[in-house]
Amino acid sequence: MVGELSSGYTTAAETIDAAGGGLDGVGIGEWMHGGDVREALGEPNAYVSEGRELAVDLLLERSLVQRRPA
Repeated sequence: MVGELSSGYTTAAETIDAAGGGLDGVGIGEWMHGGDVREALGEPNAYVSEGRELAVDLLLERSLVQRRPA
């Protein structure tokens, strides 16, 4: 299952990269989802993958607080 997931993400990464930034938000979501699946399956270092530095930088750049609980 993890191998199939990885193969799909490799193909998706090529498309996301070719979009020149227009699909970066999708890429962040896919990276997080892949890590979530690997973590649920008990894989070590579930969120460690190629491009993780870029994903974390994009998360920091695009994250914002829309409202805070009272």
